[in-house]
Amino acid sequence: MKIGYRLTALLCCVLLISCVLCSCSKTDTTATADTAKKTTVNTNVEIDENNIESSIDISLANRITLSDTKAQAENNCAKVDDAFVTIENSGVYLIEGNTSNGQIKVKTQDTDTVVLVLNGVNITNQSGCAIHIKKAEKAYIVPYNNTKNILADTSNYEFDADDTDGEPDATIFSKADLIISGSGTLDIDANYSSGIKGKDEVMLTSANVILDTIDDGIKGRDSLTIKDSDITVTAENSAIKTTNDEDGLGDMVLSGGNFNIECNTDAFNCKSNLTVESGTFKINAGDDAFHADSTLTINGGNIQIDSCYEGLEGQQINISDGNIHIVSSDDGLNSAGGNDASAFTGGREDPFASDMDAIIKITGGHIYIDSEGDGVDSNGTIEMSGGTVLVDGPESSGNGALDYTSTFTCNGGLLIACGTSGMAQAVSHTSTQYCIMANLSNLSGGTLFSILDSNNTPLITYSPSKSYSNIVVCSDKLKSGETYSVSTGGNCSDSCTDGLYNGTSYSSGTIQTTFTLNSIVTSNGGGMGGMGGRHNDHQKPFI
Repeated sequence: MKIGYRLTALLCCVLLISCVLCSCSKTDTTATADTAKKTTVNTNVEIDENNIESSIDISLANRITLSDTKAQAENNCAKVDDAFVTIENSGVYLIEGNTSNGQIKVKTQDTDTVVLVLNGVNITNQSGCAIHIKKAEKAYIVPYNNTKNILADTSNYEFDADDTDGEPDATIFSKADLIISGSGTLDIDANYSSGIKGKDEVMLTSANVILDTIDDGIKGRDSLTIKDSDITVTAENSAIKTTNDEDGLGDMVLSGGNFNIECNTDAFNCKSNLTVESGTFKINAGDDAFHADSTLTINGGNIQIDSCYEGLEGQQINISDGNIHIVSSDDGLNSAGGNDASAFTGGREDPFASDMDAIIKITGGHIYIDSEGDGVDSNGTIEMSGGTVLVDGPESSGNGALDYTSTFTCNGGLLIACGTSGMAQAVSHTSTQYCIMANLSNLSGGTLFSILDSNNTPLITYSPSKSYSNIVVCSDKLKSGETYSVSTGGNCSDSCTDGLYNGTSYSSGTIQTTFTLNSIVTSNGGGMGGMGGRHNDHQKPFI
């Protein structure tokens, strides 16, 4: 009986060892037990999603080596056809080498996770995408350990018999959830369509991506999250976008990192809610810099928009923090319902329609706008309770520095809006903070104006960058019953940020008009005062 038990135990051990040896995946012994979110690759491998690269032990990965003539798959861990490699099992795969005509394809089970570690690869596919995640539950692409990795396609795509929907159509294409993370560089040259496209969720975290594309740059269908990454995109179409407009899907979140965007349409285009938490942005866009079909939220970041058609656009725009600079050929901030209508389509069917769900809400941050169209424009309402908003508005009379259909309630912060007098609007009388609206003789850009109290002490001094004939100033420094003057010209030796001086050294100006504040909005005539209502501007499309 003892011999029988020993034989049974020995057979069990042999079977267990055989299962381990036959597995194509290797065991990652670096995984640690902590509270961080982990993804199970297989029974023995976990990826720490808070520290993806460091949780991978490449010495235990399955090695694939590329060349122009023939790829090598260690231990037959993948199928090889010349330099075209198909991975059919979950696991961690180390990809090395160069090929001028090859591909990495993942075609596993729907429940499998695959990790592709790119260790200095250069892959061009002459007839399709460089990396194709055809079937899996989740795929990681890890540009590894400060290596440079180059992926490219050509304008010629040939599709498999079961690819009947015109896809894959991107240099990196994934039908699974896709996560890109690693200290190496991912350099993508997209010559057929998009650079990176995911049909489910897409995340880039601690990644360094340089992308040049003839169409869109990075596309996520159900969601797109970019965190603590360096992203450079040159795109003929949109740079970064989501595409799913179903309820609860299509959101975009940008958090940390650096973004350098050059594109011919939108820099960021979101089918649902777009949230900017932090990061540094430098943008040149042919259309909108940031567009959200639903809500655009800015909670922080340094945003430099050097050129665009419109700066920030969404049905609802919420700004709580951040340092935002916008140079736009049309509106700086634009709140309007419906899908994006670009600078190239002539605007919406009814460009002057009211949308009571449209709102711009500013509770903090520093916003400077240099606009040829309206500076701050809402088809519904505007609410401001904090922050600083400086508008160097239009020089043509068909637009206004401020433009709203319903009300502009200002209960806090500093608002300075400069532009022409013809279509000028001040804040609404529903505000609790006092406002001065002054029509002036036409003044050239760089000409200072200052609001002086009854003792001729400068309270607010500003230098618009363009010619102007109307100013709107709303500030907690303005008090009911007090008398104020508007002085123009002169000089100021205080430090200046975006035209706003921070001291009281203004002098040698000429008094243009004097007010005694007896209502929330006090004006010397002209403009539209605190009245709402879209001005009838048919010189440009309203988007």
